[in-house]
Amino acid sequence: AFVVDVDVTVHPLAWSRTTFDDGPQAREHGALMTSSDGATLFLVGGGAYPNFPTQETLDDSWQFDVATSTWSPWVLSGDVIPPGASRRAAQDGDVVYLFGGYGSDGKSLDDLFRVNLTTGVVKRLTQVGDAPIARSLHAFAFDPQTSSFFVFGGFTDTAAGQDILGD
Repeated sequence: AFVVDVDVTVHPLAWSRTTFDDGPQAREHGALMTSSDGATLFLVGGGAYPNFPTQETLDDSWQFDVATSTWSPWVLSGDVIPPGASRRAAQDGDVVYLFGGYGSDGKSLDDLFRVNLTTGVVKRLTQVGDAPIARSLHAFAFDPQTSSFFVFGGFTDTAAGQDILGD
């Protein structure tokens, strides 16, 4: 065994609570992303819990200015992201990939979108090869070194209801 003597400065993490008179409606399972400089947060969709599919899922998009603590609508262009919730975001700088989730009918989705946070341009990507099955409430990541996506777990729809995935 060996000992390394290193001075480490620890900065405590701080939380603050802010309430808003305007901005997005209350929701769960929205996709939240941040600009690479940390100045802006972006929110896409969200809605109801998947076991209660009669509630509305949302197709709105918002941006939050961190310096002023203000929300404003975020206007996207290009391909339309349909109403949905539980989409997972994997980020590479100011490019974000959104995968899966559930739609207004509560059914799992397998859509893959690329969103440029700087321009607001959305592109629905065509998946080739052995793409993962539709799912929600999953883990999702992107490795820019290999241009690879990784997905694990979540729920998917079956004839009998929903199954928990371990793939």
